[in-house]
Amino acid sequence: MFKVLLLTAGLIGIYTLIKEEKPTLRYSVMTYFVLLTIIFTVGHFYISSSYNLSSRPLEGGFSALFDWVAAFKYFFVLPLIMLFVFKLYKWPLQSTNTPVVKGILLWRRLHFLIYVRSYILRFRSIKKDFQT
Repeated sequence: MFKVLLLTAGLIGIYTLIKEEKPTLRYSVMTYFVLLTIIFTVGHFYISSSYNLSSRPLEGGFSALFDWVAAFKYFFVLPLIMLFVFKLYKWPLQSTNTPVVKGILLWRRLHFLIYVRSYILRFRSIKKDFQT
């Protein structure tokens, strides 16, 4: 139940992020994430029930679930990162902004890009650890 609430909260967060965009962008992004959430949830349920992960799991069940989640992290995280970057660069700078505020906004954008880079590199190293 917690997983469903977490995914629903994520979809609501994505909607609040794009609610002021053009309808074509808004509908395409929401359709992508809703369909992706449904496919992910159905696959998670299928793997959990096929390998009996709730009680006395079968051999290879957790690795199948890990592979499923690892595959979908790219489908969720990378478009979400692109959406955040799109929103950060589209964020209008008010005419009342001073150079200090513009510098702070530029620093936040650079910090976000550094965070994205470290996030991707961290998952690459985790993937290498599990493959060896």
